[in-house]
Amino acid sequence: MTASIVVFPILFITLIIPVIVGVYVHRDAKKRNMNATLWTLDAVLAPSLIGFIIYLLIRGSYSNLKCPKCNTSITEQYVICPKCGVKLKPSCPNCATPVETDWNHCPKCTEPLPEQYEDITAPYYPKDTSLGKILAVVIIIPLLLIITLIFLCTTMLQDGASSTMGEMSLEELYEVQDNPEVKNWIESLEAEPGKAYALQYAYTDKDGTKHSYYLLYVPEAASSSGVSVAYNGFFKESLLVEFSSGEPADKLVYCIQADSEKELELEVYCDNVKLECEVTEVSFNPTKFLMEPMEEELEEESLDIEE
Repeated sequence: MTASIVVFPILFITLIIPVIVGVYVHRDAKKRNMNATLWTLDAVLAPSLIGFIIYLLIRGSYSNLKCPKCNTSITEQYVICPKCGVKLKPSCPNCATPVETDWNHCPKCTEPLPEQYEDITAPYYPKDTSLGKILAVVIIIPLLLIITLIFLCTTMLQDGASSTMGEMSLEELYEVQDNPEVKNWIESLEAEPGKAYALQYAYTDKDGTKHSYYLLYVPEAASSSGVSVAYNGFFKESLLVEFSSGEPADKLVYCIQADSEKELELEVYCDNVKLECEVTEVSFNPTKFLMEPMEEELEEESLDIEE
């Protein structure tokens, strides 16, 4: 299912962009009296839109002038419109050679030219609004595809990641966690500003899922905004814990449990400022959370050893 979601946008872009480019090149080349079929094939079949880029560079030498009165396609050499007869360009009154308005003498017969010309209506170049749309499609659609793929990859890589956190006082912790190492660790901590402290226990089960347990102490935190698993790259997930500063009513610790397919990096924030977190790894679970799956595995291993 996920693979089809990724493949479909790629297939769509692979087909739709050449079609849009081909239609534009065929119409534009036809207006300019260029070989529409040949340029369309070049623009569609050449890889990486090279043919389309070459066409945009070449087409500048082919006129796309229009008669201002009847909108007929004309060239720069036309003195009058062949359809409606409107005068487009001045000419020498002696030899009828096309001239420019700021010329003083005819380059062919050398006759002096008048200072002003009447009834001249200059041709115009129509605005090519469709080119901007084509370029927008060529740029925006692949960009949207990249964003979609990044989002899908993020979603897939975060499948199965979960976390939970509980807050408790030291008295409550000591009732649940009767371990002198935990008490000694807490009593040895120095409440430095801008720092957080954590005991970590982690293991990987037989299915490859990584389970992490943290006993976290943040001296300057008064309350917690929650914990979440955040995606930071293809090979990295972070365990984000956010706090608000203040004077806590009691010395509090936080018990965190997190499960993920990849290694987690603990990141602690207080008032949106990242704290330096000193993590100490231990060989036991320092939190209030139970580890029934892990305990079952350890029991099975001990039975196998005894047998």
